[in-house]
Amino acid sequence: MTMSIDEEVELLRTVDILEPLSDEELEALARRCPDDHLQPGEIFYSPYDTSERLFILKSGRVRLYRTTDGR
Repeated sequence: MTMSIDEEVELLRTVDILEPLSDEELEALARRCPDDHLQPGEIFYSPYDTSERLFILKSGRVRLYRTTDGR
């Protein structure tokens, strides 16, 4: 289910590092953020990804793995 801009702003407001941002800045950020819904087991980040992102988990769990060559 897609969130409204107001709901996204409220979610962003709960993130500590975004606390200094004004309502207008949070709204501008919310408009640029994708609202992705992932399936269980779906990989959404790899250490080989070249982009820099901030992931905010609204609900659910994330499992982290450390991989080495050959594993």
